[in-house]
Amino acid sequence: MTWQDIVAYCHDNPDEAAAVLSDLYNEEISVVDRLNEFYEFFRHLTTREENDRPPGSLLRAATALSLYAFPDRHITFQYRRMNNFFSEYSTLDSLDTGFNARQYHEVAVACRDLLSKIKDRTGDATMIDVQTLIYIADDT
Repeated sequence: MTWQDIVAYCHDNPDEAAAVLSDLYNEEISVVDRLNEFYEFFRHLTTREENDRPPGSLLRAATALSLYAFPDRHITFQYRRMNNFFSEYSTLDSLDTGFNARQYHEVAVACRDLLSKIKDRTGDATMIDVQTLIYIADDT
């Protein structure tokens, strides 16, 4: 599954895709419900015979779109990096693999707390800065 697969499916199903994407950006709907709706709409892309991506790749795609729209509230969830970061720098043992919208919500809340601490020291930051910190920590 690639971004091109998502875009192609949206082109083939414009009305349904518009509704799903509109809901993804509707902050009045719980993030868990929005992510689960995104998953239900696109999950067949991860179960095709030629696919080599796990269902969790849809979580990464949906959360990346959310980060672009709401850089003060959302973070792109990449399992390996998030698991490494939270295992190293928190009391969390490990994260679950796969598409888990509730777990994303918990990670996003923890990242917002981290964002608050960064803002206290720098005066200005977004979740993109938190994302960068997680990536740098994982790369070291």
